[in-house]
Amino acid sequence: METHGFKASKIQIAFYLTLAFWLISLPFHPINIDDAWMGEVAYWTSKGTARLASFGEYLGLSKQVFFYHKGLVHQGALLIKLFGFHANVLKAFSVFYTILLLISMYFWQQKLNWHRNTFYLSSLLLISSQIVFEFGYTFRAETAVAFLIFNSTMLAIYSQSLRSALISGILVGLAVYLHINALIFGASTAFIFLIRKEFRRFFVFAFASALFSLLYFLDINSISDWHQFTEQFWGHGGVSSRSDKNLLMRILADQQRYFHTAREASISLIAGYLLFKHKELRSNEKTLLMFLGISALLLAVVAQSTTPRYLIYFLPILYVVFSEHFFRNTKKTSIALIVIMLIANWTGNIQFLQQRDKKLSTKEMSQIAEYIPDNAKVLGPFEFFFVAADRFNFYTMDLFEIWTRNEKDNKRFNTLVSQYSIQYILTNDQWNRMTYLERDKAMTCIRDWCLFQIKE
Repeated sequence: METHGFKASKIQIAFYLTLAFWLISLPFHPINIDDAWMGEVAYWTSKGTARLASFGEYLGLSKQVFFYHKGLVHQGALLIKLFGFHANVLKAFSVFYTILLLISMYFWQQKLNWHRNTFYLSSLLLISSQIVFEFGYTFRAETAVAFLIFNSTMLAIYSQSLRSALISGILVGLAVYLHINALIFGASTAFIFLIRKEFRRFFVFAFASALFSLLYFLDINSISDWHQFTEQFWGHGGVSSRSDKNLLMRILADQQRYFHTAREASISLIAGYLLFKHKELRSNEKTLLMFLGISALLLAVVAQSTTPRYLIYFLPILYVVFSEHFFRNTKKTSIALIVIMLIANWTGNIQFLQQRDKKLSTKEMSQIAEYIPDNAKVLGPFEFFFVAADRFNFYTMDLFEIWTRNEKDNKRFNTLVSQYSIQYILTNDQWNRMTYLERDKAMTCIRDWCLFQIKE
């Protein structure tokens, strides 16, 4: 089949090559700070209590964490018990859900009789997206939430049964359990039911989603737990940095999420193109776009930051609608958008893989750890926890940055080093403005990363 110069077979080949390249590239992905951040909570959860010991007494995080991605961490804790505490074990979580998402997209193509190549084009755009390319192998909840919300939304919009509304609500509740941001999709789906006057389905969905969302709060067993949860929620840097803006400013500022770089701008071009062509879309496709629009507005209100990674929630639905329209009514403009998107994202993918030289691998961190005696108090980047666990008393540089980010010298930093009785510091150029440590006094260095012993 020819499609204005786009052979369907070429799209299929491009998808398989992209999927293969992504899977082959995974061992070359650097450890993300979120791998360690969420990984530490999962590590302590696997031992009994969710906490962040690396944050000391800040917000009580070292005793127990109440505000975190609970479904993600609980599954991570299970992986740790089964396979041990390793970055790649936790990273595999997102790969698993990315594959499930692709399977779901294929399932719905078959069930709803979409064009036979809608799956290949939409999946090609999804996997080649630099956001999915990176965070599809990061221990975060976005791909798992995308999997649940994609299926929940398809059930809600393409079915009229009460059973589908029930399952849709359950999936949304499980998504909230994974990441509390998923509450926006419960509200968006409920709104769709109401404007379609499907009131019985609305109540079934609302009950199921509310009930399963309570999974997020199962570890809050007292008033003091609730106070600790709210303190951690509002004290978190992302929340406090956004909460001082009024509602209108939060919504207006959220445009940064969609035009941060060329990769996000290319996604926004796709969305803008579909809005321009909305008269050519089918009824349910228009409803899907409405669902995305409502969700984007709610995300602007509740999200802690304008990070582009939350776009993963929207991409499967957006690309399916675009692909269906593409195969029904291909125009040179839509072909140009695909080319622009692929160029923007592959440029980003290559740049992302090149960044691994700026990060320490687990092997390199283990080499540095050999210079440190057991049970020493160590300050370093969050990623160092993967070799520090069970061996050192580890504190993250992010804790010290909370208190020193506005300092003009290292006096406050040195006070904290003394207060926490830090014995060893692993640092690089990123932290020099805070540490003022001189490279020639380091115990050992790998590239710009150096280990220092602090003399009493």
